[in-house]
Order: sequence, then C-alpha cells, then structure tokens
Amino acid sequence: MSLLQTADVGVMKEGRWLIQGANLAVNEGEVTALVGPNGSGKSTLLKLLCRLWRPTEGTVALDGKDLQTYSAREIAKRITIVQQSLTLRYSFTVLEVVSMGRYPHTGRVGRLSELDLEIVQNAMEKADVLPLADRHANRLSGGELQRVLLARCLATEASIILLDEPTSNLDLSHALDVLHLCRELAHEGKSVAIALHDLSSALRFADQVAVLSSGRVIDSGPTDAVLSPEKIQSVFSVRAERVRASTGQEGFLFDRDKEPS
Repeated sequence: MSLLQTADVGVMKEGRWLIQGANLAVNEGEVTALVGPNGSGKSTLLKLLCRLWRPTEGTVALDGKDLQTYSAREIAKRITIVQQSLTLRYSFTVLEVVSMGRYPHTGRVGRLSELDLEIVQNAMEKADVLPLADRHANRLSGGELQRVLLARCLATEASIILLDEPTSNLDLSHALDVLHLCRELAHEGKSVAIALHDLSSALRFADQVAVLSSGRVIDSGPTDAVLSPEKIQSVFSVRAERVRASTGQEGFLFDRDKEPS
C-alpha cells in the first residue's frame, strides 16, 4: 500500500528546474532508497515529500489526499525528516532536542507526560544517544549530532520517515546501526525513504529504489531488479560488478568507466 506518492512533481528555483516530472511511491512497511549522483534531485524530492518545499508542478499525495490540504501539525504527526548538515544555533541539551520530537503532539508549551518521556527515552536508546542526554547538542561531533536528530525524528512516532544521507557523518558501526534500524522500522509497518550514495547499502537494506539523474526519476522498482550493472554504468559512469560475500550478502565492486588520459 502506498501512503505517500508523487505525480509528475517538479520544483523550480531561480528559473531552474531542480527536479521535474518525478513519480515516486513510498510504501507502507518498506524501505525506499533514493540514489543518484550529486545534484540529481534526491534532497529536493525528500523536501517535497514532507512539504518543506511546495511543488511548482504536479502533486504530492498522502493517503490519496493532496499534501497541501493538510495542516502543518497533521503533517508533523505523520511525516518526519532528518536533513543533511543541519546545525543547531542554540545551546539545547540532547534530551531537550529529542524531546522536541513530541511537539506535534504536545505543542511547544505543553508539558511532557510520563508516556512522552518514555517515548523520548526509547528513541534515544534506538539511536544510541542516551549517554549524551545532558550534553549540549551544539557541541557534539557531526556524527553524534546526526544520531541525535535521528532520535528526535523517532520521538515523533511518525509513520513516514525521510532520511537524507543519514550515514554520511557516521563511523561504520553507527552507519550500519542506522541502516539496520531502517529495516526494523519498516518491519514495524513504518514507511522509510532514505537518500543514499552507497549502492551496496541500498542493495542490502532497501525494498524499492528510485534512481535519479539530472533532476528526473529515470527508473524505480524492486531494488534487486533496478540496480543492475548496466543501470549503474549509464547513470554513474562507472563499471559495476555485483559480488557475493562469504556471509551471503551482495554488494558492488566499482571501477572507472573510462581510464583517465
């Protein structure tokens, strides 16, 4: 079942199309990976999916209803996003930042109930930031802050989770933790859309994949079928070989499409 869907959606900024004619379905209980070169439109598409940006053309629908017709609070309860390179300007503690994930339910001046506090604590445990609870979030490393923002996202209990390159600042261990968490969330029935550069991770963890190039979704569907060596070569201009590790997990080895002269 598709909860969140775009129909020929596009956005223009300063006279230039950032993305155009994009069709994508984010399905219940699945991980959908967005892959493509830098500047292909992955971040733009995620912003359209949660109404951070409004489309210039086309529509985004939530449960078959135009996303523009929902209130901001309704959207915040249903859809949450972790963006790239987000900085905090004020000196909030980690606990305070994660607790902000409850605002769609309590309001900014509402007091957190025991249930709210339990939800916040569970979110911090899942993102492995509970030991950082009393530290100031604006003094954390990039990787630590990324996990704090993920915890805030989980605290919303939204059914649709959008993640923009969430593993980019993380060490290998925490990057794997985040990807495994995406699978767990999908198993719980949540819908996860994640922008990734690592095609091997997309192959391993995503049910569906959308390949973007030059502001367009050029292919989408089951990850195993879409992420072929031929598709990767045409989009990324690299040769790809699909390999299987001794553990049974599959991934890719890459080489230049053309040797430098």
